[in-house]
This record gives sequence, C-alpha cells and structure tokens, in this order.
Amino acid sequence: AIDGKWLMQAFQLKGGPWIKDVLRQVECAVIQRQVNNQTEAIIEWVRTHVKIS
Repeated sequence: AIDGKWLMQAFQLKGGPWIKDVLRQVECAVIQRQVNNQTEAIIEWVRTHVKIS
C-alpha cells in the first residue's frame, strides 16, 4: 500500500492534483487485480501504466 507522501518521494515530485489521480488509478488496479497491493509492485505498475504530469 502507498500514500501521497510515498508517491512524492518515489517520483521526486511535489504534491498536487496528480497524487489524487494516481492513487485513484492504483486503487482501481488493485481492486481489479491488475497489480498486487504491495509497495514495490505498485510503484513499478505506476511507472509503466500511469502518465504523471
């Protein structure tokens, strides 16, 4: 599991609306079993499936 603070650290970005968007996409992916609910798996999934702007 991850949170906004973890995302900011992992991607070296400042807070903003992108966090809410990414967390929503992660939540949906976990529920649909597209990614395991583990930090390392989620970060890798975000890197390959989510466009962070």
